[in-house]
Amino acid sequence: MSEIVFPIPMLLPMLERYALEHQRGVGPATWVVDLFLDLEVPHETLYTVLEAMFYNDEAPFHGPNRRYIASDLLYLIQHWFHSTVRMGGIVFGSDVVAARVSETLSLLREAGLSQDLIRVVDELRIRIEDVLR
Repeated sequence: MSEIVFPIPMLLPMLERYALEHQRGVGPATWVVDLFLDLEVPHETLYTVLEAMFYNDEAPFHGPNRRYIASDLLYLIQHWFHSTVRMGGIVFGSDVVAARVSETLSLLREAGLSQDLIRVVDELRIRIEDVLR
């Protein structure tokens, strides 16, 4: 997992772009995130890269295509939340990160997600806020 051999900040956007441009509707929608999780890349590392991609609004992930990154970001956050809850640790590793994730979730509501995913965002935010109290 050396940053030199396996540069996640470069590979993740490259695979996300490939998935959007060539794999849309083929296979699982979350295959890119699942690949990195299967390789045991830390959730926080993936979150940082996907969050930057979401905020940067760069081609091809701008306009309506922004929802693809938003969807993967939501999927990752859900996985990360359930993973930390299951392990009995502090959700997302710290209250500061949990607050940052909660803020990102509020922005995901405006990213053109389906109503079903917006409900997931809202439920997850409520659960995170409950943990932070």
